[in-house]
Amino acid sequence: MKVWKKCEVLFLTVLLCITMMAVPVLAASDSQDGLEVTLTTDKEKYSKGEEIVATLTVTNTNDTAVSNVSLENLIPEGYKLADGSEGAKQVESLGAGETVSLTVTYVAEESDAGEDKPNTGDDNKGNTEKPDTGDNSGNTGNIGENKGNTTTGGGTDKEKKSDVENGNKNNTTESKDTTKKATDKTSLTPTTGDNTNIAVWVVLLLLAGSGIAALISKKRKNNKKLLLFIVGATMAGALIAGLSTEAYAEKENSSTINVQTTVSVDGVALDVYGTVTYDKWIVPDDVSLSNFTVDETYFMVDYESTVGFTVDAVGDMDYVNLCDSNGEIGTMHDDGINGDVTANDGTYTYVLEVKESEAGAFEYFAKAGNSVSESATIYFFETPAEESKEEFDTVQQKIQEIQNGYVDNTGYVPDDSKKTLMDEISTYLEQLMKDKTIFLYEIEDDTAYIKFATGVTLVFEIPSEGVSAGGTDVSLSYMACQPNPDTAMEDIGKLSDDLAKEFNSESTTYENKEVTLERVKAIGKNQVVLWHGHGGYGPIVKSYLTSGEDFDWTAYSAKSYDTTGYYEDCVQDRIICRSTEKQENLACFTSKFVEKYCGDLSNDLIVLMSCHSGQNEKLANSFIGKGATAVVGFTQTVYTAYCTNIGVYTLAYMTQINANTNNYYTLSQALDRAKAEVGNNDREYARKYPETFKKIKLSKAEPIILGGNSANDYRLTDAKTGRLTGKICRASDRSTPISEATISVIRENKTTSFTPDANGNYAITLPEGEYLVKITAPGYIDFKAYATVTQNENTYMETFLLVEGSEDEVGMATGTINNALTGKGIEGVTLEVRSGWNNSEKGDIVANITTDSSGNYNVTLPLGNYTLYAVKDGYISTMINIIVQEGMTSSQNGTMTPTISSDSFRIVLTWGENPSDLDSHVEGMLSDGNPFHVFYNYKSQYDGDVEVCNLDVDDISSYGPETITLNPTNENPYYYYIHRYYGFGTVASSGAQVKVYQGGNLLATFNVPTDQGNDDYWNVFAIVNGELVVQNTITFDRDISYAGTGTSEQSSNFTEESIPKEKVKDVGQLDNSFVDKTGETE
Repeated sequence: MKVWKKCEVLFLTVLLCITMMAVPVLAASDSQDGLEVTLTTDKEKYSKGEEIVATLTVTNTNDTAVSNVSLENLIPEGYKLADGSEGAKQVESLGAGETVSLTVTYVAEESDAGEDKPNTGDDNKGNTEKPDTGDNSGNTGNIGENKGNTTTGGGTDKEKKSDVENGNKNNTTESKDTTKKATDKTSLTPTTGDNTNIAVWVVLLLLAGSGIAALISKKRKNNKKLLLFIVGATMAGALIAGLSTEAYAEKENSSTINVQTTVSVDGVALDVYGTVTYDKWIVPDDVSLSNFTVDETYFMVDYESTVGFTVDAVGDMDYVNLCDSNGEIGTMHDDGINGDVTANDGTYTYVLEVKESEAGAFEYFAKAGNSVSESATIYFFETPAEESKEEFDTVQQKIQEIQNGYVDNTGYVPDDSKKTLMDEISTYLEQLMKDKTIFLYEIEDDTAYIKFATGVTLVFEIPSEGVSAGGTDVSLSYMACQPNPDTAMEDIGKLSDDLAKEFNSESTTYENKEVTLERVKAIGKNQVVLWHGHGGYGPIVKSYLTSGEDFDWTAYSAKSYDTTGYYEDCVQDRIICRSTEKQENLACFTSKFVEKYCGDLSNDLIVLMSCHSGQNEKLANSFIGKGATAVVGFTQTVYTAYCTNIGVYTLAYMTQINANTNNYYTLSQALDRAKAEVGNNDREYARKYPETFKKIKLSKAEPIILGGNSANDYRLTDAKTGRLTGKICRASDRSTPISEATISVIRENKTTSFTPDANGNYAITLPEGEYLVKITAPGYIDFKAYATVTQNENTYMETFLLVEGSEDEVGMATGTINNALTGKGIEGVTLEVRSGWNNSEKGDIVANITTDSSGNYNVTLPLGNYTLYAVKDGYISTMINIIVQEGMTSSQNGTMTPTISSDSFRIVLTWGENPSDLDSHVEGMLSDGNPFHVFYNYKSQYDGDVEVCNLDVDDISSYGPETITLNPTNENPYYYYIHRYYGFGTVASSGAQVKVYQGGNLLATFNVPTDQGNDDYWNVFAIVNGELVVQNTITFDRDISYAGTGTSEQSSNFTEESIPKEKVKDVGQLDNSFVDKTGETE
């Protein structure tokens, strides 16, 4: 029985503890989650009607800020806020160590009975509000829930209730509108948002329940009921209290601290309350941290610096703690400010100011809840001393001695000995670390990264035969990326000069010692940078490039510490020192140098013809990060000849037009073509020269493009291109197509060759400019002509006529030079004869002849094709293309037009033998808005007193000329087109040509399209505001809309009835092919 009594005592004690845990407790001060809260009054005792001044203070003792801290003083019963006093305050962030206070003044209210009755909690009869006693049906001041309750009872509602609920994050407003009455004292439990107590209560309840159940089974029945009632009531009360707290704690990420103090008013106790809410950072269970990095690893002692830390975090959190060996030192945020690049991207950032007086290594890591990131180490290096260079030289010489022990009779280290060599070097470096000569080292493959205690870095690399790592030559060539470079030269310097010359841009080439670090800093935007020299790869720094200057030990020394950044550049691995058999103490620069010093590199193409330049993206990305569009590099140690050829061929192809796109080759397209020429890697290149490479083991280094899709699609510029289109036929009949021909278009020293289709037609897109066209075909004499490609235009050439036979044979050409205005021959025209068509000035004059009194000429020449350049005073000089065949080739006529005014246009149509009649038409609009149409039946049109258009000559018997003179009088378009009126053949086969003159100059020449079908209208051009708008199409009907409005309908004077009878030929010659599309039978 004694045992049971002891058990009773034990379990009753447990129940008492449970009950006490459920009882609310308030104090004048409290602390929670690192926040210390106090509530004080200006004194302890007051007289009735005297003002009460209460101050609520919050101090953040954490190492990090706390968000959305709200302070609120609750109005005591029988009091109100004094005028000008605010009852609530909110700060968005309370920093570490910061304090915020809220001071409120209360004044006594006047009751309706004329007597103030302060609420003591015992007598509420005269109060306008009801205290919260567990039933909140009439409560107006419940802190946990204040959603519009109103006052009840016999009094009047003299107070406005607060709109600020628990967790409200608005800034402080008027106190009369934002404070609560302190009538709900029993609800002011100091909740923390932590549910830990719930679990404790449940466990204790289970224990108590189990124990009591056992007790009941042992006791007498008359005690069982009483005991059961007590136990049940106690457990229910405790459970209700626990659940109440739990429900309050469910407010997400928000916690509350409530405080209370008591003062005396005329001997009556009065409670004063304050509440503080804040956002509590709760780390989810599934938080994970990764990729903890620092933006800089190496620093100098006694030098103030900043280092940026970043970490990738997965999970819902406000911040991540940054820690060192001593604990938390800051908070990392993902808010897009203070070093954080992008808000809410999952990467948290903190920028820390660092300064150390002694050399050493310092470790940092990130922490969120139970998740801890990997660590990162930053290093501080001692200031170099005078003996620093001697130590460096000693180490370098020792490593060279070790290497020499492995070199075979070829002068290089065999592949199977390289690992053993690096192991021995590693052993040596371990000893140097113990001696504190070096701070750290790292070995990767055939390279070693060595960081000395003074901060300078030495990179050692086992040399390979025949590669860019050998020798000491380095060159840097670049040009402004104006219009495109044209072709590749034998060497980089000449290539750069040639590229610039072609497009009137600047080019500068620097060699060896001229390629300084300062020169690298000066690289600008819109440039093609051709780097031909040495590159390397090492642990930590990754890909780097060797400059032409020696490492500057004077600038590195302590004497220059305060005046130059060279020492800092060395410490932070922007500048490193390279060591190979042939390259000692050369200054090299890394990606960090580019990031620090290069300016805007927008639109740059960086071609790094160097070893390892593309082995890692780090170097390329430093250029791209400065704006460069594309970088070309090599994946490994690369043979020099292959490396250079890839660069040269790639740039050469980038100056050519890709027939598939009618634009310049992109970088990726050009590189593919270069690899097809040179080889996909240097081992493939070596197979082409087995004798040269038989003793050299190449690494299969490949060229790669870095920079993504924009780099692959990079063009030096978008093409300013046009098309050449035409047809090749046999000269003897001017119609039989020649398909077995090779056409070559040549500009400077670049040749593009292609072939016509089965019908002898050809078309090619080329950069704008002047070209020589050469055509060869079996059984024919070589043909040549000169052509001009105009941007965005399709230039139709005359049908090229190839002469059969041999250049050793001669023949005669005859014809007449006619006046374009009268159609009659011109006497005394000087004809300069040159080889090739469209040739007025190139090459020697092979003959000089003069027309007779009828304008006729004849000339005997070797078989081939020639140009007659016709010159006579008072006429505009012109070119006539002729052919010379065996025997005599006649009717090779030309026209000349007298000089006209600069405001007038003269349009001259000529064609071949068939069709016999082509007609010129002009349609336009007069100044009064009426349309006009000039053609064979309406040869002249006036606009007021000005003859706006005149058909000077109408030829109906082949060849032409048919001439129109136009004097524009307004801004409306004047449309010029050709109509096939009569004869065998089509417009397309007519060989028609239109020449447009203005003033004393030939403005344009148009040849009839040969690839647009056999319809009867040739829409040549329109003149608008003195400019030609070219159409050059063959259609079923005329087109008088492409240049704008003005002639929307066919002119009234163009009708079937208007056709003159003299135009109609022998009706017996007509068939359906000679029916005009308007319905007119010719």
